[in-house]
Amino acid sequence: MKVRLCTLAVSAVSVLALALGGCDGGGGGGGSEGGAPPQQVAKRVKPNPFQEKLLALNERDRMLTLMRAVQDDAGQCPRISGSTYQQDYQNMAMWVAHCSNRDWAVYISPSGIVQVRACNEAKQLGLPECAASPAKS
Repeated sequence: MKVRLCTLAVSAVSVLALALGGCDGGGGGGGSEGGAPPQQVAKRVKPNPFQEKLLALNERDRMLTLMRAVQDDAGQCPRISGSTYQQDYQNMAMWVAHCSNRDWAVYISPSGIVQVRACNEAKQLGLPECAASPAKS
């Protein structure tokens, strides 16, 4: 099994920063986080300014930003049909980019480093499995 650790220091961060910097803060909305009553004090998570900026983008700009992140990491994403925020994983925001050829997991760290993995390889790499792409009507 070949595990490739890639960090996109300049290229993806620059694209992400440019894409996020030119935005007007588009609508977005906070999601409600329901769950079990707190039994323990939750571990404090480091703020992720790149995640916050990505959430502030409109859907089109967010999809294009994630598509570019996949392409900058040598992935193939000819056309993107949607994107989904899935969860936080090891202090990184995990997004799923639904491309025409496959789904990609895009991990964004608080420092702006982006890592991309093919969703069909997640289980064998010990990463969270990607949620299925939403059905279009």
